[in-house]
Parts: sequence; structure tokens; C-alpha cells
Amino acid sequence: MTVKFQPNSDIRAYLHSMAGEMAKIARSNNLPTLAYIFDLAEHEASGVDGPHVAGESISPQPPSAADANRKRAY
Repeated sequence: MTVKFQPNSDIRAYLHSMAGEMAKIARSNNLPTLAYIFDLAEHEASGVDGPHVAGESISPQPPSAADANRKRAY
């Protein structure tokens, strides 16, 4: 089996995309903590500090207590 080398930027772009999609899926299924973890992965895979507003970095926020305590229907 031959493994084709991919530049780090290609891998980061793929992981960024997949983490974003997984966060959406988690959010739509009422899984805020899992969505937060995927948001963190997406942020890290972006390879930059993230968006800036007035010189401050914006990073994913953890789920609120209301989200974390909400009962889930399985």
C-alpha cells in the first residue's frame, strides 16, 4: 500500500471542514458538549488565531449550563 504525501495545509483544511460538519451534526442532535469539542477541533485546524474583533481573539465558547443540563431524548 502506497501512502501519498499530503502537505500539512491540505490535512488541516480537511480536518477543519470535517470538524465543522461534525459540530453541526452534534448541535442539531442536542449534543452541545460534543459540538463544543468539534468547535475546538475546527478552531485548531484553522491554523490561525481565529477571527478578531477590536484586537481580541474569538474562540469557541463552552455550552451554557442550560444546554449542559437539558435532558436529551434518545
